[in-house]
Amino acid sequence: MPITSKGSRPRARVSGPCVRSSPRRQKPLVYLCALLILVQSTAVLGALELQLDEEQPAGTIVGDISAGLPPGEIGGLYFISDHESTGVSNDLDIDETTGIITTARRLDREERDHYSFIAVTMTGVTVEVSITVNDINDHAPAFPKKKAVLKIPEHTAVGTRFSLEPATDADEDQLTIQGYAVREGNIGQAFRLETKRAANKVLYLDLVVNGLLDREKRSLYTMVLEAFDGGSPRRMGSMTLEVIVTDINDHAPVFNQTRYHAIISESLPQGSSILQVSLESCPCSDSESIHQEQFFCLHIHVVQGPLNFKDFLYLFRCLQ
Repeated sequence: MPITSKGSRPRARVSGPCVRSSPRRQKPLVYLCALLILVQSTAVLGALELQLDEEQPAGTIVGDISAGLPPGEIGGLYFISDHESTGVSNDLDIDETTGIITTARRLDREERDHYSFIAVTMTGVTVEVSITVNDINDHAPAFPKKKAVLKIPEHTAVGTRFSLEPATDADEDQLTIQGYAVREGNIGQAFRLETKRAANKVLYLDLVVNGLLDREKRSLYTMVLEAFDGGSPRRMGSMTLEVIVTDINDHAPVFNQTRYHAIISESLPQGSSILQVSLESCPCSDSESIHQEQFFCLHIHVVQGPLNFKDFLYLFRCLQ
């Protein structure tokens, strides 16, 4: 793992006691007193910027404090000034004799991405050390749910959008989510995906109707959606999306034949059935095996006088 550093640069003079010894690095009181006197007198400042990738094993060398000393200055015993909130004392090991900085544990950028502390030599030279933890592709995109169901009416206009819950990735920048794709199940390219990255850096996802949806031809699409990041190799996460195409009233009832014939007697009693017809109330899709039929009867009704054919009224009981 390459370790980079930037050399020292002249900095403004500091005043006041700015150094304290870490509890893990206690030194004799006489050294501390001498150090404070030197720092308040004429301190020379240097700067050191280091970086390393996250998730490196404990004991990984981060850098050498002496690399940040101004030209002509020689290191030696270092006193380290830091605060508990910086995480330096828990996450880093600093050899106060050699100035070598190593990791005390695996560093996680998602927990802390930066460390800083001040190192002071016995001659009063102060080095400001800054350590940046670089992101690596250690997280895969993940959808909130492994399976989602979306209902869309048939004949929905092409271009209609339906928002889906976006995937998330704890990595940052190019290592976070860069796009989505339909891996399988998009029969006839009935849908397409469109994305938009918001100010919060989340890549939001819309399912867009891309073709005619006809429930009588297909009532269900089971698609696998995939989110991928920008790593090399890239990491991916997937979910199953079921799109149910719901029915609309786009079909009139259809009789099983266009003309019916019946022969009746003029002495047929009132209320007698003349004939029976059937109709299909809604065509069904290929994936359904239900054949819906309704049966109706035509009846005769006497208005007045003796029974004869012209006095019959054919009453049609309507589909409910």
